[in-house]
Amino acid sequence: MSKFTVRCYKVAVWLVGVGVAIASIGVAVSSVLSAKTRTEDDHVFRLRLNGRL
Repeated sequence: MSKFTVRCYKVAVWLVGVGVAIASIGVAVSSVLSAKTRTEDDHVFRLRLNGRL
């Protein structure tokens, strides 16, 4: 029984680690994408202010 419990614990710890890694990667990708779109929107906004668009 104890071996089974240890195995379940290891699997749970591994799943949590993988989940944290996926979450951190997702947060990094979303922040990069939002920063990219934000700068593009600012560029378009400045062009509109200058009356070029």
